[in-house]
Amino acid sequence: MKGMIPRGVFALGFLRLLGILLAVALAPARAADGELRVETGFEGASARVVSIDQATRSIGFEPGGDPRHGWPCWWSFRIRGAQAGETLTLRLRALSAPIPQSAYGWLKDKPLSLDWASPSRAAWSVDGETWQQTESGVREGDWMSYRLKATAEQVLVAWGPPYTASRSAEFVRGCAQKNPAVAKAESLCQSRDGRPVPLLRMAEGGRPGSQRGTLWIQARQHAWECGSSWIAQGVAEWILAGCPEAAWLRQQYEIVVVPVMDVDHVASGQGGKEALPQDQNRDWSARPHWPEVAAAQVALGALMDAGRLSAFIDLHNPGPGDRAVHFHTPPDEASKPGQRAAIERFEGLAKMHFTKVLPVQEKLVKSGAVYSPTWMQMSHCWVAARAPESTLALCIETPWNTDRSNQEGYREMGAAIGLTLSKFLQESGVISPKP
Repeated sequence: MKGMIPRGVFALGFLRLLGILLAVALAPARAADGELRVETGFEGASARVVSIDQATRSIGFEPGGDPRHGWPCWWSFRIRGAQAGETLTLRLRALSAPIPQSAYGWLKDKPLSLDWASPSRAAWSVDGETWQQTESGVREGDWMSYRLKATAEQVLVAWGPPYTASRSAEFVRGCAQKNPAVAKAESLCQSRDGRPVPLLRMAEGGRPGSQRGTLWIQARQHAWECGSSWIAQGVAEWILAGCPEAAWLRQQYEIVVVPVMDVDHVASGQGGKEALPQDQNRDWSARPHWPEVAAAQVALGALMDAGRLSAFIDLHNPGPGDRAVHFHTPPDEASKPGQRAAIERFEGLAKMHFTKVLPVQEKLVKSGAVYSPTWMQMSHCWVAARAPESTLALCIETPWNTDRSNQEGYREMGAAIGLTLSKFLQESGVISPKP
């Protein structure tokens, strides 16, 4: 009949329409019409959205951490709905919730200052692999504002370049696969939440570990200090590289690197520092709460009993005002003369090699009673109290609030630490384990 749509054409059109509707329904959710949206449902993410102004393309937010699980300074989230080429504004304010536990009297039962959550330049990425820094942020009263030019529909932003527990496992496995004769991927233990704690063990040549000194390098006892994990990766990358100093270290020593100690708080996007019931770096006691600390104590204790622990390095990031690398060491009354001499020699070499990356603070920070009432339960103090005269035991704090506080700068600092250790041990002489 004239004017009517043939039945076959109608059916075909209906099926096409149905296909389009199904495709839309099954497609990944996208922000409609370029509407900005924030996502935090992934590993290491943390943020509380305060406001989203679609007209000004501005997002107001707070760190998403729970103070019971550490200082709420870490934040990380994904932005959807950006238009390539447009400028986004991120407005950050401090979380108002008080800190329930603190070794520092000025902080207990008070909210954490915005200074800890607001680096001078925040990190951003499109692919989650390569991280850039924003323009310098602008402090406006209780808010810190960052501006960045989007290059894609989705943008990842964070306090610093994230280094997740999964990345740690991937890095350790990758090193072992690329260097099977030198590197082994292991696990220090299982965390309280059942996650493996990746550990990389490196040595070259046929001499067994029992006949070598050991260097133990660990990072990230405080989950928010992401830079320390990048530094640990930089140390391992340098050790596996081809320079003569790295080759000598591999041939003479066994090197253990743990890129992330507090895997649970890192995975859940918490701050970790002073988490209840115990800060992980104040947990080095006779009965530690955290499995990572207990496992490290067992492994380190065995090395010390055998006379094999040549150096223990605990990697951290310091406060927002620190712009130079500095060393936390045991107080003089709690360390042996040989250990103090080892720190002095290492410090002298570090000032030669570290300064190519970042300046080094002139004075050592002594981790005694004046610094913290729980200083004896800090990792480097626990090691120094049990280690022999010749063991180097210290904490290295690398600034997070500089233009070099990025993936490249952190990894270069790791390489500088590796080179300094090699030079230090070559000068000191190879430690022979007990027969």
